[in-house]
Amino acid sequence: MMEAAQESEEKAFAKRLRVTERERNWIDSQYYNIIGAWTESAAALEKNTVLFPDEAVFERQLAFALTRLGRYDAAIPHNRRAVELDPFSDNNSSELLMNLAEANRVDECFAEAKRLQEAGRTPNLIHYDLALAYMQAGDYARSLAESRSFGKDTAERESWARKLGIGPLIMSGRFSEAIEWLEGDLALDSARRAADKEQARTYIRRNALGQLQRLKDASALAAEQADFLVHLNPVGANLVHLREGFALAFDLSEIALAEEGLSRLQQIETKWPSEHSKSAVWLAQALLKDLQGEAGADGLFAKAKGAWPDPLNLFYISRWEGKTNLLQAQLASLEELERMRGNVYKHHFAGLAVLGWFEQAKCLQSLSRFDESLRMYKRVVEHWANPQAACSFMRQARKDMDRLKRRLS
Repeated sequence: MMEAAQESEEKAFAKRLRVTERERNWIDSQYYNIIGAWTESAAALEKNTVLFPDEAVFERQLAFALTRLGRYDAAIPHNRRAVELDPFSDNNSSELLMNLAEANRVDECFAEAKRLQEAGRTPNLIHYDLALAYMQAGDYARSLAESRSFGKDTAERESWARKLGIGPLIMSGRFSEAIEWLEGDLALDSARRAADKEQARTYIRRNALGQLQRLKDASALAAEQADFLVHLNPVGANLVHLREGFALAFDLSEIALAEEGLSRLQQIETKWPSEHSKSAVWLAQALLKDLQGEAGADGLFAKAKGAWPDPLNLFYISRWEGKTNLLQAQLASLEELERMRGNVYKHHFAGLAVLGWFEQAKCLQSLSRFDESLRMYKRVVEHWANPQAACSFMRQARKDMDRLKRRLS
């Protein structure tokens, strides 16, 4: 459980000055990973890769931190160095495949997977890695099949695989099936003993369920998920989940819930300050100030974007940029969101990618780049053409696309 893991890492962190620099940097990195401070984690690990250049674990963990920051070109050489140092490590091979997939370097990912299979060294997480790669390639049926293959071995993997399989269902517009999966898994987890509950996966599932219910115009049901998430324990390990709860509450116009989410984000930022936690507070404050017509929102949006341009910040900042006619800035934000699509698939609600395409279509239209805009509208409609995805959002997307078609005819 993430909260218990944070407590354990904090105990080690408090005693880190009693150990060698090697162990101290390692303890720092693990603690920062738990609280979502990946900039600080990468800084600690970079020291160990210099001091101990022949240790694969430091290379792999540095690649992990850099990938969480979206610094794919910097991360992957460290993955390859880890494999070079310890080519028989499943962890090293799997992390390389996963980071190639997240970086949308899918051809390299497939080639590397084939090389490992031909050498008889197939990583035990290869189906997990390939599920993300096929998501990036837009082959959602194959991605779902890989996630199911991944879940065949153990009950633990089956649960992991079902969480993984929600992404391709969402991206192919199979909303009703995804909701059924999520509700079933949440019901199963609620029946477990407290010690056996799947804390992080439960929070991820609740956010996905809430977003799907919101898209399906079931606002009251979605608000239940937002209420759960914004009342999570305000500890660093829950930072991302609280951010998502705030965002869901804000999108539902549940302002009291959003304000509760902001309060808890501020508690995290006070106790566990980092670029990540600070930017989370700045974005939440900016959105609420803008909504209420208060001064100062623009500066807070700028600070959040500069400090932590991750998918959540980029999406919500881009909408404000479009609203205030900062169209070139908005397009840059949305293009960066698209570059980090693998991060969205792996760590957030997969449909955020499609919502970003819709915002990009509108932005391009406002910039009079009509052909590009139409292609983006078509991308949205083609992904969510399934009747299971019928909702007011898709009706609006089709209406906007048809209006643009008439303009171009």
